[in-house]
Parts: sequence; C-alpha cells; structure tokens
Amino acid sequence: SGGGFLVEKMYPEDFRKFQKAASEWLEPDKVKTDKLLSILKDGNSGERKFAIRMLGRKNAIEQIPLIVKYLTMDNGKLTQSAIWALGAMKDIKALPYLASLLKKDPNNLAACYAIGQIGGDEAVEILTSLLKKSTTTISNKKKLNKEHSKTVQMQACVAKILGNTKSKKAIPFLLPLLNDNNNNVRHAANDALTKLGRSEEHTSELQSH
Repeated sequence: SGGGFLVEKMYPEDFRKFQKAASEWLEPDKVKTDKLLSILKDGNSGERKFAIRMLGRKNAIEQIPLIVKYLTMDNGKLTQSAIWALGAMKDIKALPYLASLLKKDPNNLAACYAIGQIGGDEAVEILTSLLKKSTTTISNKKKLNKEHSKTVQMQACVAKILGNTKSKKAIPFLLPLLNDNNNNVRHAANDALTKLGRSEEHTSELQSH
C-alpha cells in the first residue's frame, strides 16, 4: 500500500525516531519535563513543535508562562502547537492569552477550539462575545458574499465549540441560533445543545425549519 511504501523508504535512524516519538506521545508521563525544555532550547523547529505539544499532553500547567511565549515567538511558526498545548491542559489560566489571539484575529479557529476545550463560564463569555460580533457583521454590514460566507462558517464553528464548554450559560446564546437562516448554524447549535443536555422542545424548534 502507499503507507507501506513510505515506511519502507524511511532510513532506519528516522524510523527509530518515529517509533520513539510515537511511544512518548502515547505515554507522556514517561517523558521528563526537563528533557522537553531542553528540546525547546536547542531543538530544530519540528522537535520544538513536538516538545510544546508534549508539555500539553503531560498537563504541565506550571509551564503555561513559557508556552504562551510561543504564541508570538518565531514569527508564529510554533503558534499552533502552543495553542494546542494550552487547550489540552484545560487550565483557565490560559484563557486570557487565547482570548488575546481572538482579538487580533476573530477567525482563529484553533484558539476557539482550545478555549472550548478549557471550558467553563469564562470560556463561554469569550466565545459568545465572538458570536455577537459575527452576528453584528452579518446583520448590519452585509459585505461581499465571500465575507458573509466566512462569517456564517465562523458562527457555526463557535456554536459547535460552545457544546464543549460544559457550561449551561451557553444555552441562552445557542437557542436563538436554532432559528438562524443558515442550516449549518442551526445544526451546530442543536449539536451543542445536545451536549449540554438540552430538552425536547429544542428539537421541535429545529424541526420546524
């Protein structure tokens, strides 16, 4: 198969590195934090990305101050790994840093997903604020179709992510979206409400469309 061909063409040393990385990923607690910090200091770009994500896997919350630095360092090359790690840790101390990314770029879905993973009432406040802004953009500005489509997509994504927050405070923001003109937004809201333990009347609201 294609996958087998790629493995056969790997050099033995590269394959051993791949096996080691896979083993460490599956058993993060066996990897020492000091080793990861050393990689961050002296490793190449790929190794540093892996080290940052491994800190997230290890739930090394004491390293959050270090990880947030990589949200803006190295011209953004390590940003996605840092966002992922912060979401994986699920610690509310990371929320202000992720929220600042959304202020710069409201379409940063990676930051949205990370905030949803952390969850809680504060995460809902951040995400619903974003939802309000996107709604205002649609209803008041009516920009080009491409921009409109992007905003609707963002609404659907944020609605779905709200279901991951495990906070009932998201429900009042999701219910109106069951009446949205866009089918994707409606179903994303319904999925989120299902995760949050919505009642049967929500289903009838959706079916009325």
